[in-house]
Amino acid sequence: MKKSIYTIAATACIILMCGFTSAARSASDGARKSIENVIDNYRGNENFEVVKIGGWMMKQAGTRKCSSAKINSMIVVDYSDCQNNVKSGFTIEVLKAAEGCTKLMEVQEGNEKVTFLGTVSEDGSTISNPMILTDDGELVCFFGTINASELGDLRN
Repeated sequence: MKKSIYTIAATACIILMCGFTSAARSASDGARKSIENVIDNYRGNENFEVVKIGGWMMKQAGTRKCSSAKINSMIVVDYSDCQNNVKSGFTIEVLKAAEGCTKLMEVQEGNEKVTFLGTVSEDGSTISNPMILTDDGELVCFFGTINASELGDLRN
């Protein structure tokens, strides 16, 4: 599954370059700060790798007129090679920071599990701050919103 984080990150970057528009900070800034605080608290651990893609880079990724997604930034974390206590502690803290989020989907194949989380708007039309978390030690956070009806388009 370790290679999957790189596949997810590469796919996310390609999707961003082809489809997302940049936007102002989302209303879910509190969730973003909580997740970033957890990540920052674990940064000093051995084998804890973080890649942040900020607003400027997101603007450089380009736009596609038909997309209504507004992703401001993203963070990719690989902690799969960390000690077990670091992996479990980080996962628990991320899930606490994402407490207000909805589990959108969970995929399990053998011993590997991938969980998709996000904050769904009241009318169900948008998802804010979608995240992908694996039990193998990988996290991808998108900060901003995406139209729920476009989620199916991301698979193609």
